[in-house]
Amino acid sequence: MKNHPELYSKRIKKIIKNFEKETTEDLFDSWQEAHDFVLDPTVINQYIGGDMGTNELLVSRALLFNEFEDVSDLMFDSVKGSLDEKNLLTQECENYLFELKSFLTVQKKDPLIKTKTVKSAVFKYDFEEIRKANYHIDPNSLPVLDIPLNFDFFHDENQQKHISNQIKLYSHHAHGLGKLLQNSNLNMIFRRFNKSTRQMERR
Repeated sequence: MKNHPELYSKRIKKIIKNFEKETTEDLFDSWQEAHDFVLDPTVINQYIGGDMGTNELLVSRALLFNEFEDVSDLMFDSVKGSLDEKNLLTQECENYLFELKSFLTVQKKDPLIKTKTVKSAVFKYDFEEIRKANYHIDPNSLPVLDIPLNFDFFHDENQQKHISNQIKLYSHHAHGLGKLLQNSNLNMIFRRFNKSTRQMERR
């Protein structure tokens, strides 16, 4: 990923460029210069009043979080490129990565909205069994299902309450989304999943 900047979308490049700018442009040449600046009463009052000071990491994290598809493309293109460089990118790997990317998109994109909605999608791999294996699988020997499985994706009641509380807590804060992500267990934000109950009933 680091060695292939061509994989980055325009939006991700812009976020990273702004992060680099914000974290380097106000550096000081000496300890004394930094000391004199931060202890200046005018500067202190500006920080207290909120006119100065930005947590660049929180801001950038929130911006990237809202660009899920671009980040997902970057991650999976990087994985495929790395496997290809090592002559390990088989057709089976490509098929699995394609399905996994689609699966994670349903599970993790826009997890803070419509938390009572159940989403459904069909996949050629049994991701419930893959989960039981802690995702430690070999795509080259992973069976592809003749009859695709339907999965339901949802937030359970505890997740719904957690997300609602976190949004209320941070909605009025500066950089609220960044703070929410920093101080939340993301396992409580991303959707759970199970094989569709309708499918189980048909069986």
